[in-house]
Amino acid sequence: MAKVRKALFVGAKIRAASTAAQYIADVRVPGNFTRPDSIEAERQKLLAKREAEAVEAVATFSDKKTYHKPMLGALTSVHVLDDNGVTLFAKTKSNGQVEHGAVASAFVEFLLQECENQFGNSLTGDATFPKRLIFGFGIKDILRIATFELLSKEEDAMVVPVRLWYNPPHVYDPVDIALTAGYQRDLDAGSLLRYCGSKVGTDPATMDAETQAWALRTIVQTLQLLPPNGTVT
Repeated sequence: MAKVRKALFVGAKIRAASTAAQYIADVRVPGNFTRPDSIEAERQKLLAKREAEAVEAVATFSDKKTYHKPMLGALTSVHVLDDNGVTLFAKTKSNGQVEHGAVASAFVEFLLQECENQFGNSLTGDATFPKRLIFGFGIKDILRIATFELLSKEEDAMVVPVRLWYNPPHVYDPVDIALTAGYQRDLDAGSLLRYCGSKVGTDPATMDAETQAWALRTIVQTLQLLPPNGTVT
């Protein structure tokens, strides 16, 4: 009997987007600046510093958490395993030279095909058909980043269902499932991976996309997060 695929484990690497500097939010000037001219001068100074940091991050392919946000981040590598440990999707930018949005585009196309009818087009919520449970470290941020890479294209923008990135159904970060916000002051993903006996490392930030996917699979299996009967309900 064929094994039923119930879950997708999504590992992803993110770097600063090439356009990050132009989207950096305005800055807040400390209250000790009181004269209008000094306030504006300090604002310009702080804003220039933030923009310079963004430009440097692009040049060095930074994957700092600062850029794990839509408009500021870009996907450089994605690897997807199923619950049987089979690689279903893998794509990586080559030295950052691949077309902007290439990894995001391929990843979104894969998800929409693999999880057909799972993501609706209504902000208020369409009926969804849970083909797959999707797990990832910061997975909701990953989906937002991927989508915003595609929507920013002025020509031939891909049509992306809004519920792929806004309140997406059946999408989970297993760290958030296991460790509520109150616990995360003292425990983190490394704590959980050590508890689950991870053999591929304990720091998702230093893992490549494929290793992240295996680590996710270890957590989900150890915590028995998947339904045992081979179906998703």
